Amino acid sequence: MIGLLESLARPLLRMLDPEDAHRLAIQALKVPPFVKLVADDPRLAVRAFGLDFPNPIGMAAGFDKHAEVPDALLKLGFGFVEVGTVTPLPQSGNPRPRIFRLNGDEAVINRLGFNSDGAAAVLRRLTARANNGGIVGLNIGANRASTDRIADYVRLIETLAPVASYFSVNISSHARRTRRHRQRGAQAPHRWRDCWQYHPRAAANVARAHDREGGRWPLRAAAVRACDADAG
Repeated sequence: MIGLLESLARPLLRMLDPEDAHRLAIQALKVPPFVKLVADDPRLAVRAFGLDFPNPIGMAAGFDKHAEVPDALLKLGFGFVEVGTVTPLPQSGNPRPRIFRLNGDEAVINRLGFNSDGAAAVLRRLTARANNGGIVGLNIGANRASTDRIADYVRLIETLAPVASYFSVNISSHARRTRRHRQRGAQAPHRWRDCWQYHPRAAANVARAHDREGGRWPLRAAAVRACDADAG
């Protein structure tokens, strides 16, 4: 059945602009009442970063950028979903076209430029599904116009800690490559220390949310990923 659906849908999707096809996929995931029909084989379970993953295959950041369909993706069988990249304030990203198909390589070039609905919208959506379970991580990044990227990361962790299973940090300079390399080489260690110094405050925020709401708001691990390209 899946093969039949793919053979029908793929040619139609390839007739669309890549970003429009992606948007259509997101909208389609909002329609059916998805139910996970097959339980994960216990042999696929993985424990990492203090988290129990039902299987090791997850949906990476970049697909559900605005936390619109994490539950549908989990019910499709993914062991976790990473939402984002999320920025503190909404921003439109780079002008279109900004996604390009490489048909011969079965790949795409992504130049979205951190288009994001912003932290408030993501917090609202993830709060609404907080009791649904599943591992939902958050990939966070700074706003393009930010004058203090570390402050952006801190602000995002503080805001989104109550609804995040884990965080990953997308470090991507929107300036010239030479400047990016210089920042990465000279400033990265200090950036990490600043983020980790904030981490206990984020955990305290989780505890306060737990007491206030009477629910379980996990913040069990913080993962860091450095990304060289202006993607997102």
